[in-house]
Amino acid sequence: MGVFRFWEIDALRGVAVVAMIVLHVFFNLRFFSDIVFLDPYILWFAAWLATRTAFILLCGLSLTISFSKMHRKEKPIIRKKYVKRGLRVFGLGLIITVFTFLAFPEQIIFFGILHFIGISIILAMPLYGLKWKNLFLALLFFATGFFLEGTRVNTLWLSWVGFIPGTFPTFDLVPLIPWFGFILIGLFLGNVLYPKGKRLFAVKERGSQKGIAQLTWLGRNSLIIYFAHQPILIATIVFLTNTMSN
Repeated sequence: MGVFRFWEIDALRGVAVVAMIVLHVFFNLRFFSDIVFLDPYILWFAAWLATRTAFILLCGLSLTISFSKMHRKEKPIIRKKYVKRGLRVFGLGLIITVFTFLAFPEQIIFFGILHFIGISIILAMPLYGLKWKNLFLALLFFATGFFLEGTRVNTLWLSWVGFIPGTFPTFDLVPLIPWFGFILIGLFLGNVLYPKGKRLFAVKERGSQKGIAQLTWLGRNSLIIYFAHQPILIATIVFLTNTMSN
């Protein structure tokens, strides 16, 4: 499993990956074909609950564990490591931005989940040790998001913060306000459940069991799966739709 990983966290992330793929299959069928399985509102509501929130919470929790493993290293080394990691994830988000700009300019992903996680990795560095204070900060993000709900501005460039333009159709938007609040809750849970990077509770090792092993593999590779699965799903659905219509 490795000193940086716990099977139960990877398995939970794997469940979120499966939910994400299934929900995106339903969405892609509706968007790129005439097949409709779920009402769009139900689809996206389920997607938010089952994938976005889960990924973000687990991201914050995992960052706490990772930061704890690095606490003995010098601060410049730690900053360099996580800035590079954050920029790497943000760079994958930029590739998706370019792809959607070229393929679906009317639904461009300007600041999606990968952009958000990349920035969050960097912003979380000075916060991982705050413990209970992170809950208070999370409430501030949620409260600010509540007051910003319904507020519309005339520029696209503040959408990543939480100020949404009046007309901004997009496949995905994950602004810092309020979603960084879930990163903060994840940091809090990491400190409570895995203090100093060690599991506080007793749990039987099940990471190698059939079914769970596959979930942990998905969880360990969630980033590349998230990045690659949509182009594969879209290409497959478009190909099958065109084949069946001919």
